[in-house]
Amino acid sequence: MLVMPARLLLILIDAIFLTLLVSLFSIGHNFKKGPMKNGCRKWIIHFVYHIACSFCLIVAGMRTELKYVNFDYTYYLGPNYRVNQKKIKRTSTIVSNHVSWLDPVVLIKNVRPAFAPSEEFRNVPLLGKLIDSIDSIYIPRGGSEEKRAMALQAIGDRQQLIEETGRFAPFLIFAEGGTTNGTAILKFKKGAFYSERTVRPVLMNYQYNLFSPAFDIIEALPLVILHLSWACFKCTVNVMPDFQPNDYLFEQHKDKGEERWEIYAWAVRDAMMKAGRLQQCDIPLRQKMQYESYMQRRRDALLDDLTLLIKDVAAPDSENDMTDEEDAPIK
Repeated sequence: MLVMPARLLLILIDAIFLTLLVSLFSIGHNFKKGPMKNGCRKWIIHFVYHIACSFCLIVAGMRTELKYVNFDYTYYLGPNYRVNQKKIKRTSTIVSNHVSWLDPVVLIKNVRPAFAPSEEFRNVPLLGKLIDSIDSIYIPRGGSEEKRAMALQAIGDRQQLIEETGRFAPFLIFAEGGTTNGTAILKFKKGAFYSERTVRPVLMNYQYNLFSPAFDIIEALPLVILHLSWACFKCTVNVMPDFQPNDYLFEQHKDKGEERWEIYAWAVRDAMMKAGRLQQCDIPLRQKMQYESYMQRRRDALLDDLTLLIKDVAAPDSENDMTDEEDAPIK
């Protein structure tokens, strides 16, 4: 009976430990003027993150394994794509599937990415410093065209900066815009692909026995309680080769989308599905959220969700050009 509360307490202590040390080693740096430059302090901060995330995963009963997958992109990029790739100093973007509430912790331990949270997190005490210290970029969120354009511009500018200077860590985008149960990949959003920069696909594959760690339709608190009451989880992090779009892709596969970013997103998603032996899921994310509301018995939203669901079934939503409004580490 005391195991779950004890594990939860240890994770809270771990988070406090991480926050205090990062705050200590960040003294004197103004993150409003830009990320911290490479050097001893930054290396120590990343090391502290690695230790804290490793401890958190141990407490959560999660083992991880990092694998590099040798995947051939000839079908998408042509027979000589490796020879003709443009030289860059560093890959700017990591595109990953999104399954569990522990995904960010698993990825920080294994591939050390930056993140792309909403602007609202910038001024949150302590949390903002944790986000800033790993080279994260704040993205404007909102449904207006102006906000979407600002988000695409912010992502594109950081991608260009990383590729040209190599100074900052590649930032992570959960391109599906939400979570799945780990058996399929949803359609990708526009943000990571609009600027046609090089991306590095990453696949997370969770192995478990009786309880799935997937953050799909269960509420967060019950999920965490159930997870911390169990153990023997494993996540294999599969890192695929960098994917750099070229003219061959856009000419030979122009039937895969009306816009260039749609063709690019299709190719990366298709390669990830083949590499991970995952299914294709074209259900709009909105329908998943409606099902989640129903399963969680949000009675005030059930009627509206049912109405929208009927409309979606009658006229499936074909729009997939949103920026990554849900591309935060959690859904």
